[in-house]
Amino acid sequence: MNKVVRYFALATSACFAFAVGLVASPARSADAPAAPAAAPGVSYEVESGVTAGGATIQDDGAASGGKVVGSFHVGGASAAIAKVDGGKGGSFNLVVRYATPQATTNTLYVNDVKVGAIEYKETGGWFGEGMYKTKTVAITLKPGLVNTIKFQSDDGDGAINMDKITVAPAPPAAKPAPK
Repeated sequence: MNKVVRYFALATSACFAFAVGLVASPARSADAPAAPAAAPGVSYEVESGVTAGGATIQDDGAASGGKVVGSFHVGGASAAIAKVDGGKGGSFNLVVRYATPQATTNTLYVNDVKVGAIEYKETGGWFGEGMYKTKTVAITLKPGLVNTIKFQSDDGDGAINMDKITVAPAPPAAKPAPK
């Protein structure tokens, strides 16, 4: 009889521990696996790239590197960041840190291919603390350090200050739940 009581106590403790683990960890459930950890990104200062067409490098103590690229209101103004690491290649998230006092657009090119006009929300100003927001865009990169990301003021694009970009592998697409 003593063995049965011990077995029951051990089994009950194991079930309790399992149940407590489920309650204490609401992000996990028996139906959904834990979300994979976000892959770290690699950041590039936009001002470290090549500017052309009237884009200018300007000081801003609130910018990540103390500088931004501005004057994108000039048609053809651009900033290109070369040698962006595409790892093994594939889908990436491009996170752009920017400031602008009004909603605007700016055209994105990846490896000289036009991705399209990117829409940016107003941030409240051009420079200073609290004036920066981020915009995330899905892009595809080639393997290795052969990628170039360029922001350009094409027809109809407006003014914006570009601070930095961060490139991180896109998380795998969620699989539909089994029926």
